[in-house]
Amino acid sequence: MPFDSTSGTPDRMMRLLLKRKSEQIHLALLATVAAFACVYTLANYYTGNTNHMLATMSVLPSAGVAFFLHRIGYRITSKVWNVVHSLFYIALLQLMAPRETLIVVFFLPLFIGTLIIFQGRQRKIGYGLLLLSLAVFATLITTEYSIGELPALSSEALKLEWMLNIGGASLICILEIFFIVRINDLFQRRLVEQTQEMQESNRTLRATLDTRDKLLSVISHDLRSPISVLSLALDALADSSTSESQREIILNDIRKRTSSTLGLIDNLLLWARAQKGVLSYEEHRMALTELGEMADRHISLLPSEKKIEFIRDPAPTCNVNADRNMIDAIIRNLISNAFKFTPPGGTVRIRFAPNGNACRVVVSDTGKGLDPYEIERIRSGHAFTTKGTSKESGHGLGLQLVRGFLHAHNTELLIQSKPGTGSEFAFELQRINPN
Repeated sequence: MPFDSTSGTPDRMMRLLLKRKSEQIHLALLATVAAFACVYTLANYYTGNTNHMLATMSVLPSAGVAFFLHRIGYRITSKVWNVVHSLFYIALLQLMAPRETLIVVFFLPLFIGTLIIFQGRQRKIGYGLLLLSLAVFATLITTEYSIGELPALSSEALKLEWMLNIGGASLICILEIFFIVRINDLFQRRLVEQTQEMQESNRTLRATLDTRDKLLSVISHDLRSPISVLSLALDALADSSTSESQREIILNDIRKRTSSTLGLIDNLLLWARAQKGVLSYEEHRMALTELGEMADRHISLLPSEKKIEFIRDPAPTCNVNADRNMIDAIIRNLISNAFKFTPPGGTVRIRFAPNGNACRVVVSDTGKGLDPYEIERIRSGHAFTTKGTSKESGHGLGLQLVRGFLHAHNTELLIQSKPGTGSEFAFELQRINPN
């Protein structure tokens, strides 16, 4: 049964771990009882002790009943049956043999096993069975009860019985301790793994909540503000007193704000679809020349006032499998990000190149760069933004969309940057037929 780390509180997790541990130890003890029953049946057969042989042989079908009950889901009943039938056969064998054989030493592993296999709410059952076992044990060692006439054993036979019983009980106790230590180690490791997974889930959740808060801020401010400005600009255009030069300035501002707002809306829609799981990966065969054409199209839509030089290197012959819509969004956001943080008169360069079994896409700029803290925040999934070199506002979702879409392609966003020296964002896609 797989363990679900989200199934409840740490206390509930521990109870589930203890329950699973007790089930495994119960089956291990059941197998040990059956194995010893086989060994003692053979030993009694060779020594000619028919009564003991029949008694130990009957342990096997009884152990089979306990195993069957466990398999069909009656696990508590299976445990009770296992303890009761072990108690019965130990007492029966002791009543059929002289007290000097020390068959009662098998009560010690029985006591230990009873305490182990009943955990959680089953402890009361375990304590009840333990008290019953102690009562039977006390009765056997303080009374002279027996079944029939006890066989007379020679000193050698008595010594052999004594050694077998002491050795067998000791071995079962050792096996019980071994099972406990081994399963405890296993579940300690499992608990550490679950804790690490929960910590990773918490980090992802925090990043998602930060992005959600950023999204609410975007909707309340970054969408409302441009639309309000556009409304005022349209009122100014409708005013007959506005001069032609002022109209031209207003129209350029409208174009810039409309382009920025459309990019924001596109990212919001993509982000929402990705969060809902609606946006699925659809693989297509693409050439790097297609990616170059995507870059050219997005560059042509950017405002020209900053007079940024765009250099797009020719794309070599290199084919990849990729999702066309995701790749288009990745290139658009990387180019928009480079444009935003590059000062007027700066340079943005887009390069495509084969790189072994992959095709590499690089967008570099001569902008203000990123410090190590900002790079780490991008890599950890936090959405944040700063003003561009011409006071452009942002929403912080672009690079997170890029990062998420690249993960869908089983690749990562590679970042190289230092403050004041520009930035380089790159990614690689698996190449088709690299030879």
